[in-house]
Amino acid sequence: MDRIFASLMNLRSIVTFLVFFFPLTVSSFDLIPAVFTPFSEDEIGIGKLDTSKVIDYAKFLKQKQNISSVFVGGTNGESLSLTLEERKTLLEAWVEAAPSIGGMTIISHVGAESIVDAIALASHAKSLDGVASVAAMPPTFFRPSSVSELVAWFSPIAEAAYPLTIKYYHIPSMTNVAIDMDEFLVAASSAIPNFTGIKYTDTDLYTFTKCVSLGVGEMFYGKDETLTSGMLLGATSAVGSTYSFLAPTAWSAVHAWESGNVKSAQEYQGKITLLINTMLPYGGIPAQKAIVKMMGLDLGNVRLPLTALEEDQEANLKKDLNAIGFFDW
Repeated sequence: MDRIFASLMNLRSIVTFLVFFFPLTVSSFDLIPAVFTPFSEDEIGIGKLDTSKVIDYAKFLKQKQNISSVFVGGTNGESLSLTLEERKTLLEAWVEAAPSIGGMTIISHVGAESIVDAIALASHAKSLDGVASVAAMPPTFFRPSSVSELVAWFSPIAEAAYPLTIKYYHIPSMTNVAIDMDEFLVAASSAIPNFTGIKYTDTDLYTFTKCVSLGVGEMFYGKDETLTSGMLLGATSAVGSTYSFLAPTAWSAVHAWESGNVKSAQEYQGKITLLINTMLPYGGIPAQKAIVKMMGLDLGNVRLPLTALEEDQEANLKKDLNAIGFFDW
């Protein structure tokens, strides 16, 4: 018995033992799904915003995915395909749904092509009792090209949101705004009182590490396929598209990492990556909406120029998901 006990007295085993038997400290790391926007069919085939589906979506996230925070109206929410009024209505629906499931932390994306619209969205978010914070990605046509231009664009949006906190949404693969985030982090932290960090959706982990090392603000990690890498490098939370339907597996990866079980964390990360590799040939948002539908929640189709999966594509995707055992995870 003594020999067995002695074999457990290494650092990893001690940490695992304490976390398992004395789970008194709740992790501050959060998984935040970038939620889809629900649509219903309309007469011209472009999709009508359907906020009646939000309450069922919120219940699904809370009860089946163990989710208590959402990122509303971002890339996954097809924000730039929505009108200004639709974006306001969508946010209001999430705010209204939250109390019925015991509350939910709501982060609203307010970035827009027009700074006037972005300011209006930030002001609207501030006016709602139930929005925790906002985030904004930059315009994608006339783009800021320097740190100073980005801070100048970001500042009035942050001011409109105050006292809500605001994060910059860095996703250069979509915006083509590839400004050094470590330099922006320093400049924005100095110039903007309610700036609290970056939602970082990029594969450049070197710059991510530089941002973390500054010790300024929070770094929300946005690449589901390398979630555990983000945790290793110092991410404080993660915002991702797959957490609407893959959160139990992602939570297992988070908890394994935090308990010091690196091998288990790698295995769960492998499952996340396998799911993404299986899904990607069918597209991004359309395929993910199809997966959620397979799990019993129909959020409708996507809005043009995105197109929904055809019936045969959906059937093949389901077959591929069954082949990797996804529905049993």
